[in-house]
Amino acid sequence: MAEKYHFNYTIKTEFAWGQPIGENGEWNGLIGNVKNGTSAFGVGIIFMDYDYSKAVDYLDTLVFYPIILRSKKPSKLPAYSNLLRPFSLLVWLMILAFVPAFVIVFITFKHSEGVTKGSELASHGFMVVRILFGQSGKLTTHNERSSKIFVGFWIMIVLFLSSMYECNLRAYLMHTSYEKPIETEKDILDRGRDLYLPVRTPFDAYYRDSELDLRRQLWAKVEKNPNLLFYSGIASCVLQHEETNLLEKGGVDLLSPVIFFARYPIMKEKFGYEPFYISKKAVFELQFSMMLKKHQDHRQDLNWVVRQLQAAGIVDHLSRNYLSQEAVFGESLDNRPKAFTFEHFAGAFVILTIGLILGFCMFLYESLSTKE
Repeated sequence: MAEKYHFNYTIKTEFAWGQPIGENGEWNGLIGNVKNGTSAFGVGIIFMDYDYSKAVDYLDTLVFYPIILRSKKPSKLPAYSNLLRPFSLLVWLMILAFVPAFVIVFITFKHSEGVTKGSELASHGFMVVRILFGQSGKLTTHNERSSKIFVGFWIMIVLFLSSMYECNLRAYLMHTSYEKPIETEKDILDRGRDLYLPVRTPFDAYYRDSELDLRRQLWAKVEKNPNLLFYSGIASCVLQHEETNLLEKGGVDLLSPVIFFARYPIMKEKFGYEPFYISKKAVFELQFSMMLKKHQDHRQDLNWVVRQLQAAGIVDHLSRNYLSQEAVFGESLDNRPKAFTFEHFAGAFVILTIGLILGFCMFLYESLSTKE
């Protein structure tokens, strides 16, 4: 375009947007060039910053770019942890609660049937645990109907549990598991990670002035620790930040998928692979647009051109062909084996509850019949 239409352009790489100089309203960088007329207009991924808007005017947005979270790739979990992964935490807690409770209830029932010896009561109580592994309860030794109902329903529940556990365990034993990745700002706080912000950019102002409690908490950590700010406009500083803050300290930063994609060759040259993980959802969006000197007469004409490009679908077509989202984010389908959650066991625990109710009703009936 520059050769065909005979204009000059400059690509800014360090402190590209610029910042105010002194108190007389002057700016350096790209904003300074546009503001003082050195450049007719500037093009780039622009943050709609209040100070920027006082210095220059914006055209209509061409493309919105998501800003995502970047962190170190999740580490592998120990292989033995796969033994617990087929069940969720809630299911394990339910099992741990039901087993001792069922042991106590069953011992109480056997005692009411006339079993008084401690060794025999202990044997009956241990039978509840033994069924978990052997699925054999010797139903013929239980004369009362209440005991038979309890033991029968317990065997049915154990069949549910053991079958589901064994089914998913096989998948997990053959699958390499990883720790949960950083997907949201809440994950940063919950996992005790640090968010690193590029200094002298709109990002630090975005968090400093945010009204959201989550982002105010993140900014409070930055205020307490100035080392969470880094210089993004200097290549050597960015590389040191990636090595030290992200890879060694396990921190998190913000960037566009375009930048992530562009830095892939650098990471491959430095480490032999891409060591970072990027979140699948954007934290917020920046706009790809143009900036002009304040109150330019041709602003309306340029906006008309932008709207025509948008209406024709050209901008969307170019952006999708220039950068494939699949190339950045990878496959969206998640085929990893999933742990059985409490929802999977809802029916099983309903059956167990019904069994307890029926057994208790039979116990009351037998008790009343014995008294008569």
